[in-house]
Amino acid sequence: MYPRGTLRRVKQFQLDECRRTVMRIENLIADFEQTNTALIREITVEQDRARIHDPTNVAYPLFARAANQRRENVQRSIEELREKLSDAQVALGEALDELGKVESLDERRQLSEQQGKVKDWRHDWRIKSSRP
Repeated sequence: MYPRGTLRRVKQFQLDECRRTVMRIENLIADFEQTNTALIREITVEQDRARIHDPTNVAYPLFARAANQRRENVQRSIEELREKLSDAQVALGEALDELGKVESLDERRQLSEQQGKVKDWRHDWRIKSSRP
């Protein structure tokens, strides 16, 4: 079992780590979405340049075909990251709950210790005042 302060620090560290994970995943999603937008733009430019918009056409530009495949891969990665983000957000909520429980337990312990000291002081005072 951890000492009181150590347990709180461990839970705080876990919470901070969950927050960092959520932020990293959100940043990755934003980067991939920018890449996806750039790829769409490049595909459109290449299709307009070649004047062929049908991917099944034999003369469809190879660059547009490769960029379209890459865009699909990026889109799949975004979907997978969104799933990981929802899992990370659940873990963040759980870590926040655990930290809250530890903090409330610490508060209860401190309060009971303070009340115990008050009771001890009153008890000592009664003993001293009842002596002849």
